[in-house]
Amino acid sequence: MSEPEDQSLSVREGFEYVYKQFIEALEIIAQQPAEQVRSNGNYNTAFELRWAVSGGRYMIESPASYLTSEQRSAICEFLFEIDRMPFKTHSGREAEADARLHSNLTDMLHPSWLPIRGRASQLLLLLAPATAVNRTYFGNL
Repeated sequence: MSEPEDQSLSVREGFEYVYKQFIEALEIIAQQPAEQVRSNGNYNTAFELRWAVSGGRYMIESPASYLTSEQRSAICEFLFEIDRMPFKTHSGREAEADARLHSNLTDMLHPSWLPIRGRASQLLLLLAPATAVNRTYFGNL
């Protein structure tokens, strides 16, 4: 009987997957509220987006990280702002779709998201070189 193949992620692969999820969440955060809710499948949008970018903490410390110090600092600042957001609970989980849509849109229209959307757009531009590396990595799999 042969030994099972090691199925664990390498440090590099782990970094790349977390980075990909982080960028995908940033792209949604940079959108307008209705599009954010649509992109997230109209389920618990504010909480899910906050959770999705939380992986940024891992990217900063990962030994596989190729982020510059400027990019790391910008991610830290963005995460600090996200942590201060008033969405700590799970709204937008109602069973009825219209009620869920109302809750999600109400959350995403909250004024605290306006500067966050702008920061997400800026961060996407700053991270463009790293995002190109990440997309190349996944394009070569």
